[in-house]
Amino acid sequence: DSYFCTALPVGSEHQTLTKFVPKARQEVVHHMLVYACESKPEPKRPMKVRTKGGEEIEVWNCLEEPTCVSSSSNYETGKIIYAWALGAGNLETGPDAGFVVGSRAGIEAPYLVLQSHFLNAVSNETAAEVAEVEMHATSKFPEKV
Repeated sequence: DSYFCTALPVGSEHQTLTKFVPKARQEVVHHMLVYACESKPEPKRPMKVRTKGGEEIEVWNCLEEPTCVSSSSNYETGKIIYAWALGAGNLETGPDAGFVVGSRAGIEAPYLVLQSHFLNAVSNETAAEVAEVEMHATSKFPEKV
C-alpha cells in the first residue's frame, strides 16, 4: 500500500466547490480524500513527480507525515471536504450548496490536499496510473454551507 499527498493553492479569497469528479481505477486506487488546509503544507521529505501532462508537482508520503503538515505544528489541521472509494461516482452539491474554501478570514482554507491510497506499491505496471479529482468551482457563496 502507498499513500501519497499533493497540495493545490485555492488561488482566491473564496471559491465554492460544487462538483467533484473522481478519476481513478478501483483496481489500483482504494480511496481518495480532499482536505481543506489552514496553511501551505510543508512536508519534510517531499518528492517531485511528473503528471500525465508533463507538469512537475510535489508529493509526499501521507503515512509518514500528516496530510496538512506545516512547519509550525506536527499534528493534522485539515478538514475532509470530499471522499471517494472503490467505484463511487461523481458528487454534485446542487445549486444552493457547496464547500467554501479560500484565504478569506473566517474560511481559512487557502490550500487543498489530495490524499490518494494506492493498493500496490509503485512499479513499472502502475507508474502510469492516476488518482485525481476534477473539482468544479464558482465565486458565488452558496445559500447552504
